[in-house]
Amino acid sequence: MSRITRKQFLALGAASLGLAGAGLAGGELAGRVLFSTGEGGAVPGELVGASSSIGHRLRGGTFAAPGDIRRTDVVIVGGGVAGLGAGYRLARAGYDDFLLLDLEAAPGGNAASGRNEVCAFPWGAHYVPLLTQEAKAVRALFEDFGIITGYGPTGVPVYDEYALCADPTERLYRYGRWQDGLVPAIGLTAEEEAETGRFFATMRDFRRRVGSDGRRAFAIPLDLSSQDADLMALDAIAMTAWMEREGYRSPGLAWYVDYCCRDDYGTRSKDVSAWAGSIISPPATAGRPMPASRGWSPGRKATAISRTASPRSSARACGHGRLPLPSTQLVAA
Repeated sequence: MSRITRKQFLALGAASLGLAGAGLAGGELAGRVLFSTGEGGAVPGELVGASSSIGHRLRGGTFAAPGDIRRTDVVIVGGGVAGLGAGYRLARAGYDDFLLLDLEAAPGGNAASGRNEVCAFPWGAHYVPLLTQEAKAVRALFEDFGIITGYGPTGVPVYDEYALCADPTERLYRYGRWQDGLVPAIGLTAEEEAETGRFFATMRDFRRRVGSDGRRAFAIPLDLSSQDADLMALDAIAMTAWMEREGYRSPGLAWYVDYCCRDDYGTRSKDVSAWAGSIISPPATAGRPMPASRGWSPGRKATAISRTASPRSSARACGHGRLPLPSTQLVAA
């Protein structure tokens, strides 16, 4: 067996991280090479993401003088979920004098996806949690798309079963043994077990709490959360600092909270506020719609826009072009 050099090992590690993070698929990337060991072995694929080269051109402002002027009432900059949502609402209301622009060749933004000869796959955000009572706009969207098919006697939405996916059953390998769940449970001292129990009891209290303003402590959309001073103060302290202040010092618990922050926010718990860390820390137990795993939600919005809006609006809304050519100037009427 041939030996691998340190440089090759580091390249392999970087490539593996890129593949895991970007969700690349071999069928999409055949013939492209991330790195080579120099001995005939190669990993097909490439690192994908925002078109930085175009973004740098925009930042540098090195375009030629505009040679074409397009007038429109509304310009929506960005074809991610928010931009597509804005275009969808305008088109649904019968308003078509808008232009939706995006840096990329296809819509989706952070919820973009790809497809190979076998299936579709996510490159970014790929599920939507079951909706809270505050998420009225998303609820209306899900009704339009048929994800919500009705309501039960207590007003709880009834979802199309084909749009639901149960949370995965995850396991953790620790000290040479497998355990159920991601919260470390093997090898804990009695003090650590008590500390972990106290932490999740605090998180449950946060979830159930209703502030003095009548709002829930943690709601989605976030702006509808309680504005009580002690809750707002959580947003001014890092999650790690808050845990230290509250006496949560178990290494296993610290690892779990850091994992949650990296999984949901892409950054460490020391860089996430205690408010943001608290909203994601309790283990999820409910099923959840997951249409975005195949680009379903962005795709449905873009399709709806193209069917409803004028050709001028829909061409950009469906991602059939990038930002206007350097010789084009946009003027909002």
